[in-house]
Amino acid sequence: MKGKKIILLLSALDRQEMQSFVDFIRSPYFNKNPQQLELVEHLATQHPELPHDVFEIENLPTNIFPTGKVTAKKLSYLLTDLQQLIEHFLVVNRLKKRSISQEYILLNALREHELFDLYIPRLKKLHDRLSEPDVYHREALTVRYFVSDMQASVKSTKVAKLENELQTAINHLFEFFLANVLRYAYEGVSRQSIQFIDTTRIPLLEQLEPLFEEFGERNPVIKLYSRLYACVKSPQEDEPFDQLYAQVSEYQHMLAREQLRTLYLATINLSLRKMRSNPEKYTQTTLNLYTEGIENRALIESQNLSQWTFNNTIKLALRAKQYDWAETFMGNYQSLLLKEQRPNALGLNKAELAFVRGAYDEVLTHLNNVSTVEVRYHILVNILKIKAFWELEEFQAATAALSAFKVYLSRTKRIAPPLKKGAQNFCQLLHRISAGGTERKRLETKEKIQQTKLLIDKPWIIKMFQKENPGLK
Repeated sequence: MKGKKIILLLSALDRQEMQSFVDFIRSPYFNKNPQQLELVEHLATQHPELPHDVFEIENLPTNIFPTGKVTAKKLSYLLTDLQQLIEHFLVVNRLKKRSISQEYILLNALREHELFDLYIPRLKKLHDRLSEPDVYHREALTVRYFVSDMQASVKSTKVAKLENELQTAINHLFEFFLANVLRYAYEGVSRQSIQFIDTTRIPLLEQLEPLFEEFGERNPVIKLYSRLYACVKSPQEDEPFDQLYAQVSEYQHMLAREQLRTLYLATINLSLRKMRSNPEKYTQTTLNLYTEGIENRALIESQNLSQWTFNNTIKLALRAKQYDWAETFMGNYQSLLLKEQRPNALGLNKAELAFVRGAYDEVLTHLNNVSTVEVRYHILVNILKIKAFWELEEFQAATAALSAFKVYLSRTKRIAPPLKKGAQNFCQLLHRISAGGTERKRLETKEKIQQTKLLIDKPWIIKMFQKENPGLK
């Protein structure tokens, strides 16, 4: 496809940015080629849905090359220049939004032109402004250090002043270093994974730990990442997590969007782990994190709410027995789901809500609206269907569904191993409960349930075992 990169770049611009790009091309300072302007104005009429063949010669207006026949070579040169112009525009446009970076580049230009009467007052003004940034994003911290370094380089005859400026530069260098080394140490491969890489691979990390608290008082990024580091290093302790939980909310307005999202996901993952040993405390904590992350838009991706974030929030609310809240949340936030994901997410969660309310016939009705093409939905739907049949005491239907589901699990290769094992253990243990057997067999089943770690809906399996074996000790 001709001009694929250009199509990707232009499609990423919103309507206002596209119009700004047209204005950018109209400026003779940036573009002196009238053919380029004709081409961009033509593209603007088709933006944002640019056809894949928009740059085929037969699809271009004749006025773009009025002086002669269009050739592939001429078009290639034009498109090469166009891509460079778009990239230049993105830089200029971003600088307009990032006043700190713009000011830093201006300072360098003033210094290069030896305009020191203008340079020194502006440098001091920016230095003072950056002493406490409004938002501690990586760009601000980077510029903050470079500006303090520039300030320390200004010649001064006052020794005390020079020492103070040098110390400030050193402090900002350490803040920049600590914030980034902790960020690099954190490794969140996915929503389900959180860990720190082997500390021996990060020189001096353990020796730097005493500085985390000192510099964390000056910099919320260091404070939060050091709390995260402490949580992973001492997973059995509650205090580091409780501090992280309180502070990620407290400092959210001082973090860049990407940092805030990373920290919310990391804190949620830690809270989910703690739920296993203390569900009474951490179920509500995890629900609060999801709710806060959605409300402050840390968990919103490209203006949309992930179906899995939506599902997890409702599942936690149901576990916390907040049924009415879950129903209200479903109604308020379903519009943020991608249109193609909405039927599945709503069908599954309405079925889950009906199940906890004991409306088992309604569960089956809602599940009929869920497509099971996606593996995860196939597993969740089948387990919920089996549970509904079991609660309705339609044991023949439950057994048939259980057998079919076991075959699906054994034959399907693309299931994540933990999910597959959890589902297989669900089937195996429910089959053992239904088989009953001697007291010894039933006691073995009880012990196996207690010892099995990977098990989908373990509380319900325990409940069914107790229901079938009320007198068993």
